[in-house]
Amino acid sequence: MQRPVLRMATGAIASLLLASIAASAAPPAVAPTEVVQAKQAGGGTFEYRMQLLRTTPTHRVFKVTYPSPVHSELESNNTIPAEYYLPNGIKPGDPQRPGVICLHILGGNFELVRLLCAVFADRGIPAVMFKLPYYGERADRGVRRMLEKDASLFAEALNQSIADIRRTTDFLASRPEINPERIGISGISLGAIVGATACGKVPRLWRAGLILGGGDLHTIIHHARETRGLSAFIKAQTPAEQQRIEGLIAQMDPLRQRERLQALGRQGRVLMVNAAEDEVVPRRCTEQLAEAAGVSDKVVWLDGLAHYTAMAALPSILQQLGDFFAQDLPKGITPPAAPALKSLPPEHRLARFVREVIALIGPSPNKGRCHLALLQADIAEKGKKAKGYEFDLVRGAGDRFRLACTIPKVGKVALGNGASPWLQSQKEVCFVGSIKGTGDRALPTYLNPQFLLKARVAWGALSAMTISPNAFRNYLTVTAKRNAKGNEVLGMDIHHRHARGKAEITFAKDGTTPEILTFAVDGTTGTVHFRQWQIDTIATEELFAPPGGEHKSVRREDLCRMFAAIFDIIGENVQ
Repeated sequence: MQRPVLRMATGAIASLLLASIAASAAPPAVAPTEVVQAKQAGGGTFEYRMQLLRTTPTHRVFKVTYPSPVHSELESNNTIPAEYYLPNGIKPGDPQRPGVICLHILGGNFELVRLLCAVFADRGIPAVMFKLPYYGERADRGVRRMLEKDASLFAEALNQSIADIRRTTDFLASRPEINPERIGISGISLGAIVGATACGKVPRLWRAGLILGGGDLHTIIHHARETRGLSAFIKAQTPAEQQRIEGLIAQMDPLRQRERLQALGRQGRVLMVNAAEDEVVPRRCTEQLAEAAGVSDKVVWLDGLAHYTAMAALPSILQQLGDFFAQDLPKGITPPAAPALKSLPPEHRLARFVREVIALIGPSPNKGRCHLALLQADIAEKGKKAKGYEFDLVRGAGDRFRLACTIPKVGKVALGNGASPWLQSQKEVCFVGSIKGTGDRALPTYLNPQFLLKARVAWGALSAMTISPNAFRNYLTVTAKRNAKGNEVLGMDIHHRHARGKAEITFAKDGTTPEILTFAVDGTTGTVHFRQWQIDTIATEELFAPPGGEHKSVRREDLCRMFAAIFDIIGENVQ
């Protein structure tokens, strides 16, 4: 139950890198198809087809199809399309590994679950994602929309989802590299709810990682904005029909799987991560599920975050999930080794640069260190003249910073915070917040909470993309070449439903320092010159001191409030 979250990544640097995080992969080369017979629990067999989609330095991704155990009237819905992420380096005779089934969100956006699979594979854990009934190629857009408005169809799809999970469990159990007694399940939002229900209805599931989920489907459906169509459909029926539909949905409620969930919970095999301010899955629904699983005191609460802004914590969520399922890896199994830097594919070299951007906009550096970026940009929106921007930013430990920028409609701004906050006016007079008051607070507390939250979401989105650099292949095609001067150039071809165009980053001779970023996305073009770029370099107090000239002492609180207003204006101009 989550709309596309990457669109929430905002901020000056994140905006310039939109092309790097929102694009789809080019069609892979055709590979031979392997047809395999698999056994199903309880007897009988089924056939699955497996075809290599792409290779990465640490894992391979296969397209897999197999029949759904449930036959629906829509023929395309009767074949389950899946993607199997298999770590590299597995040899015949190696100890069998755990496997994880990963379930996607209500909105049908598969980017997050693909990233989750890639993270597992990079930890040495095979993972499979499949598209739930009536999603993707299993149904056309019209039927897909009916699923969000027709509660009877929704209940039918939930029932088929459990059957499909059972069949996917059989698929994993048939694989020679998988330990059939160590198959887990993980899901986000709707995927977490369905996954929790599956724990009771598919007893072979060994471990469950549930993100942003909850119990009491009745309350969730009639509460969440995302399910208002379902809620309206139910309320429009006769009392008898309402009761019938509610009964069908109640059968899929994870709260009915209390016995099995508690058995898993008692053995430490249930992980729940939830947003403390969730506006989609009410907190009481999460608490009911946690109580049913016996893990009420073990829920990982994301303080200050809601259902969609939980993206800000995505890096830590992925790390926790990886650690949770890696507990079942046999001793001696290590993650697949990545190749040497020079032989890394373009996606990994792009990820290296994005990590530096993350360092610049993320948590502050250590004491005595700083990040430094001096940028000059010319950006032209579609049909408009180019506008010039300048950003000279130095970030130090704690709240220390120095920012000088030129922004259209704002003009030149110079401000910073060292021993005291300071702001230089257009007339070269520097106001220094050296007069302290009894109500002084830390500088970030004066900033707009929404501005800070969007910055956290941007940081989280970018960070998550670099945890498994191979996941870039799901969103963009990156190429590497040398220009006439011998400098490395990373090119990005963008074909995304929200952004189309191209971008290029040219690096200096050292192969790591960016020099120029050019982009043309949806009619907006721009060139960014990196006049200076140093991450984690030596810092001195002089870097954050107010400039020379006339100084005037003012109240620190007043200056901090002015900072907040300036950052609000900057945020409005760069989003």
